[in-house]
Amino acid sequence: MARLLRKNGGSRKKNHYSDGLGRIDRISDLPSNVIDEILCRMTTKEIAQMSVLSKKWYHIWSTHPIIVLDRQFHEDINQYDSSVTYGGFKNIVNKILLQHNGPIVKFFLDVSSAELDDWDIDHWLRYVSNKGVNELTIDNSFQFPYTLPHFLFKCAKLSYLDVTNCNFKLPLASTSFQNLVRLDLKLMSFNQKLAQNILEAPLLLILMITGCEGIQFLNISAPRLLCLHIVDSHYVDLKLLKACPELKVVTIVTCNRIYTYEFWRRFTLFQMIASFPKLTGFCLDGLFFKFVVPTIVPKRLEAPLEHLVVLKLGFCFADKAQISAVICLLQSAPQLHTLVIQEELSDAEDINVEAVTEFLTAPNCVEQDLMSLEMIKLEGYVNNTIERHFMKLLLARCPSLVEVIVVPSRLIEYNGIWVFFFELLEFPRASQNVNILLG
Repeated sequence: MARLLRKNGGSRKKNHYSDGLGRIDRISDLPSNVIDEILCRMTTKEIAQMSVLSKKWYHIWSTHPIIVLDRQFHEDINQYDSSVTYGGFKNIVNKILLQHNGPIVKFFLDVSSAELDDWDIDHWLRYVSNKGVNELTIDNSFQFPYTLPHFLFKCAKLSYLDVTNCNFKLPLASTSFQNLVRLDLKLMSFNQKLAQNILEAPLLLILMITGCEGIQFLNISAPRLLCLHIVDSHYVDLKLLKACPELKVVTIVTCNRIYTYEFWRRFTLFQMIASFPKLTGFCLDGLFFKFVVPTIVPKRLEAPLEHLVVLKLGFCFADKAQISAVICLLQSAPQLHTLVIQEELSDAEDINVEAVTEFLTAPNCVEQDLMSLEMIKLEGYVNNTIERHFMKLLLARCPSLVEVIVVPSRLIEYNGIWVFFFELLEFPRASQNVNILLG
């Protein structure tokens, strides 16, 4: 019988925790990996409250490898004690770090609403660097720019870095983030001194640049970079783009902030796109597209965009150079699956309705069917003649088309929305399976 009990686990001592009243604490008895998953979904305040449950939970709190001191953390502190001062906040963070045992995998530090000296932040970053931090976020919004310390560039295990309103001062002519996979730069300013240094990131896959100035001085060597997103930042330089031959996804959105027309004429759309032989996704907003489109546009590119699957462009329909560039890209991308168009309002000097109409209605405007295109989305249409010619052309030359979505501009009158939509339904279609929807 004893053997049978042992075989069925009946004689094993179960490691249940009790609350002292005979009730079993099943949460504390969960596997450590499950507890870690639970803690990852809790705020720092909630984890700290859990630490008073038992000695085991205090141990879990002090060894949890993720420390998030974000805006919610600040709100929780102020809610508990609205009189927390500079020294009080600093002491709270010091206490959290000093009580921590073991490695720190992720450290999120929001100092946007705290009055601190740079050396306080330096001290905390050195501590987590010595703990082998993998993911580091520093949010310094609404403060004077914080200068990243030199030792951060030597953090061997760092794979994710997200910094806001910080200064980059590379310690050497060539500085390397050996294991960095993703880099997010926000609200930062780069100057000409930085151009003399190279930031090497041999494993970098994703680079996000948002709200930054002087990015033409940012000299990054990232031979494996796959995704580049530049939003509301100036100025984009072809040098940065050429240094990334493996790029597959490129997004450039200027947010209508272009300072000098001459700067953007330093390279053209086709010079830029020639730097991306493996491009699968390409997104440009209307203002950037306008300034990089050359005066003379070929029918198609010499080197086809063999891998391009998704194309999202903002452009002015009434500008012949822009719409010619769009047709050129469509004819040069044999695998294109999705086309998203954001219609831009035309400037007075761009409007040439007759020339654009003649171009779109010419028999050889599109020389061959766009065999792979399955989805078209037109955003911001205003119900004009050029839009009709453009959509009529695409419907006639896309035999695989499955879905067309048209989203009207807020400027268009209600009746105009339905006039344009019903006209679309009457246009000849190369695909019999296409659904035309009003967004």
